[in-house]
Amino acid sequence: MAAIVPSWFKGRQGKAEEVRPGLLKLTAPNLRDWFVGICRLDDAGWVAFLRDEPDGPDTATVELDPMPEQEAWDAAFEVYRNRVVI
Repeated sequence: MAAIVPSWFKGRQGKAEEVRPGLLKLTAPNLRDWFVGICRLDDAGWVAFLRDEPDGPDTATVELDPMPEQEAWDAAFEVYRNRVVI
């Protein structure tokens, strides 16, 4: 399933490009590139993460209960918004 980019990100003229399944490269004016992604856990939960390099260590993560995949993407964008945009 492809991630649906939140309207606030589009409003900031942000662009999201799929690097591989579960990982997006985010570009936006006046901000350096960042990577957000999601990964399914064994118990059907998710981990949403933020990285500054596609294969680098996680800068921030949040572990999520089982939920629809799009909600996990929404959480990944919130991590980005809270750590990078604000």
